[in-house]
Amino acid sequence: SPDRIEVEAGRPVRVNFRREEQNACTAQVMFPDFGVVKDLPVGKTVPVELTPAAPGEYPFHCGMSMVRGTLVVTPAPGDRASSRGSL
Repeated sequence: SPDRIEVEAGRPVRVNFRREEQNACTAQVMFPDFGVVKDLPVGKTVPVELTPAAPGEYPFHCGMSMVRGTLVVTPAPGDRASSRGSL
């Protein structure tokens, strides 16, 4: 939670994940479009750092792809680049 995170294109982002339950499904978080996979040990905060270059919607999910979210990247102010669109 939250399952929708809005950020600005071209700016470094840190999203902190904290797993509070033992369910094996949530033992990892994956941002496939950024090549990021992080293990999420129970009770520990794990930062995920990335810099999304292009506007659009990028999915993230658990290792089993059952728990999902979306990283929504908006254009930087003054940027007229087209958005990547929904996946």
